[in-house]
Amino acid sequence: MIAGAASRPIPAWVWGGVAGIVGFIAAYAVMSRPDQPGDFLYWYTAAKVLVSGGNPYEAIPTLNPERFATGFFYPLPAVLLTVPFSFLPYRLAGPLFVALTSSLVGYGVAKQGLHRLWLLAGAPFIVSAASGTWSIAVTAAALFPILGFLACAKPNAGIAAFLYRPSRKMVVGCLVLIVLSFVVWPGWLRAWLGEVGGVQNRVIPILTPAGPFLLLALTRWRRRETRLLLGYACVPQAPWFYDQLILTLIPATQLEAINYAFTTQLTLAIWIVFNGVLWTHGNWLLAAVLYLPPLIMILRRPNEPPAAATN
Repeated sequence: MIAGAASRPIPAWVWGGVAGIVGFIAAYAVMSRPDQPGDFLYWYTAAKVLVSGGNPYEAIPTLNPERFATGFFYPLPAVLLTVPFSFLPYRLAGPLFVALTSSLVGYGVAKQGLHRLWLLAGAPFIVSAASGTWSIAVTAAALFPILGFLACAKPNAGIAAFLYRPSRKMVVGCLVLIVLSFVVWPGWLRAWLGEVGGVQNRVIPILTPAGPFLLLALTRWRRRETRLLLGYACVPQAPWFYDQLILTLIPATQLEAINYAFTTQLTLAIWIVFNGVLWTHGNWLLAAVLYLPPLIMILRRPNEPPAAATN
């Protein structure tokens, strides 16, 4: 009895709880500091403005120019999903948002294999959790079709989530949330598109020097990892680690997961040391580091979908 109990595997929901705790700690360490509130402050503030009857696209950054360096670039669905957290103090709202979404990701990847939990040690997850971005929620949408509505909160990553696991539930969920957004505020789309037009410092990986190499993935066109890698490489994204979190779903073995986590952490450390130079000239380097290792993983696999990916 004792030996049998000791050998019983830890349930996936427990690992989901562990991921939630890791995410909460990373987020709280940043968001509890008034000088580094994280990106979550954008949609948290936008939700408060919306609840009060205001226009978040006009309020940010004029509301607090010292905190908001740019305009508000997220669609209204992201604001609506943040409204429940806006009634909490910020230093708790952000970490709880990260803990909830991290738990979903941890649970989802643990069900696929415990080796996938190494994504929690990589720079994409740590940076996402510390800043409170939507990348974690969209990764959860890629794992669970029932959560597909989360994909429309961050459309660029949402496209990658759909390519990874196309689902009617995701399409229907996004449509319902978008319709609800128009019910709440019919004019939000024009206001959002006006802000998106001013987005700067974005990179399209397929157009970087790494792009031609990524086309080699077409030799594995039957695999959903190829759809994820190539599809997302064609989408504008922030040249920072959090936008690429969904790529951490590509490693399929423990060695691949560990190597990718180590590579991203090493790159983050180098980026911090040479911050000034790399922010100006390093977009191509970041694209190469985040995209080429998953490409190599895909090329090492047969050109056929794994059995688990056919459903």
